Amino acid sequence: MKRYLITTADERTWIFDRPVLFLGQWCLRYDRKHVWSNLKFEVAVPYGVNPIIKKRDLDYLNDLNEVFLSEISGMMNKLHSVSHSNQYWNLVLGHWIQRYLRAFYNRYKTIEQALDRYEISGTVSLEFDLFELASNDSIGFIFNVNKDFWNHILNVEILKFFGVKFIDYKNELAYEKNTKRQYVDSGAVWKRFLLYTINNILPLFSRKSDAFLINTYLPFRSEIFLQLKLKQFPQIWKNRGIPEWDINEESRSLLNFPISTRQNFETFAWRTLSKVIPRCFVEGYKDILMDSKKINWPQKPRFIFTSNSFDTDELFKVWLAEKVSQGIPYFVGQHGNNYGTLYGSQNLPEIIDSDRFITWGWSRNTRKQIPAFVFTKCNESKGVYDPVGDLLLIEFPPAIRLGPEDTWFDFTKYFDEQVDFYKKLPEKIRKRTIIRLHNSSKHYSWFDEERWKDVDLEVKIDSYQSKLKDLIAKSRLVVHSYDSTGILETLNLNIPTICFWRNEFAHLVEEAVPFYEKLKEVGIFHSSPRGIVEFISKNWDTIDLWWFSKDVQDVRLIFCDQYARKVKNPISVLEKIFLGI
Repeated sequence: MKRYLITTADERTWIFDRPVLFLGQWCLRYDRKHVWSNLKFEVAVPYGVNPIIKKRDLDYLNDLNEVFLSEISGMMNKLHSVSHSNQYWNLVLGHWIQRYLRAFYNRYKTIEQALDRYEISGTVSLEFDLFELASNDSIGFIFNVNKDFWNHILNVEILKFFGVKFIDYKNELAYEKNTKRQYVDSGAVWKRFLLYTINNILPLFSRKSDAFLINTYLPFRSEIFLQLKLKQFPQIWKNRGIPEWDINEESRSLLNFPISTRQNFETFAWRTLSKVIPRCFVEGYKDILMDSKKINWPQKPRFIFTSNSFDTDELFKVWLAEKVSQGIPYFVGQHGNNYGTLYGSQNLPEIIDSDRFITWGWSRNTRKQIPAFVFTKCNESKGVYDPVGDLLLIEFPPAIRLGPEDTWFDFTKYFDEQVDFYKKLPEKIRKRTIIRLHNSSKHYSWFDEERWKDVDLEVKIDSYQSKLKDLIAKSRLVVHSYDSTGILETLNLNIPTICFWRNEFAHLVEEAVPFYEKLKEVGIFHSSPRGIVEFISKNWDTIDLWWFSKDVQDVRLIFCDQYARKVKNPISVLEKIFLGI
């Protein structure tokens, strides 16, 4: 049967008088169920959700990333009349290249698979300028991958690349061109004064050779203490904003990337790259470079240390790349989980291009990857919880479509398992269950609260309005529904913790699996809603008895020593790492 292809949730591109094929679950907004449920529709088979295929794709894209980095580095040098190394450009735009390849590969393979599997009668194309794919900066790209207008443009371009003839053009703009980025007001006068003091007064007490610490992921007092240990006046360096630039088509026409007539993903990725690369790297690079030379940060810092700014802080990255090229030591602290465990994260720029990567316990290279401790909890000796309190279920953030696989489909299956778990709980435990939504859920159209209320009108939901620490203090058991930073933190603090998720350990690097297997052996990890509910039901009234048993505590300590270490005098540990340059 022929079906009309619908690729996004934008109903201006829908048709209602014939059978349709939705390209993915993202088309089916929960708040529009009354519309799409009346259509004669099918949802296309998701791409890349098989763990074996996902790992294969990650390996392929990792190899391709090296090729793209080398070519893009050369082209950036030519465009901006500089002669920087691949390392320099990897520090500046390496994260974006990885995301570009993964997101575009997913869209390409999804369309390719749909064309192979289904007979398609047509699809709608709205009016657009292809340069609308180019965000202003890295964070803009991350937000764009879930937006209908951006995916609509990309899907149409992929269909054109495959030579399809059934596109119906509609005289309506895909994107409202006068849309501006929304900036949050800095708020009260005292906040503006504090920000002014941080940015303009405190730097007067810094020296040109002071170590530069920014977004360290350490608690505030710990970071201040660290700077005092380093014998420098404490500074609180903050990210600086960047302007927005207009597209310069002439500059982009100079980006002459490899040309091929082959119809494959690499050809498509090269053809579209000049239309997609963020403006901060093309139109804005020279402005950012100039600002990086004028900013009141140390000119010749003893070393640079961050646990977060390496990804989307465009000014910092250019400043950093300049300093690293001058031989300034560069240290990176582990930012949460996945490092050392997640397959596909082994070659991130902060791991490859830093002088030392300071981990929460693991190390593959004892010279470069230095085990330390859980940064976020270094000032807490033990956690606070209530042995007769509630059950706290911590939820995964809604899917960001950045992977080579269909992350929206995966998240749909994930949510189904959350509901299954909740429904299976005995009533007395279910009534004491609090569902904690991720604070990023407000940015995405998943409608978490509405979905949960449709499951149970009396469900207790915390929509990120309470401090997580306060919720844990009222709970006897914390249930993590995904492989999260939270698991490392609650295990580190010896708070009763269990977890469960789909596909068990398929997402892990090989050397991490034995440590997770041990968690499974003692009941900390479960692979199904049924299994974890049976465990909770059996141990609900004696959680502490189970948690503080020798077997469980031994496994917890083994796991924490590898991935969530606790040390005495943590700031002294960092001081020794930094001063042992």
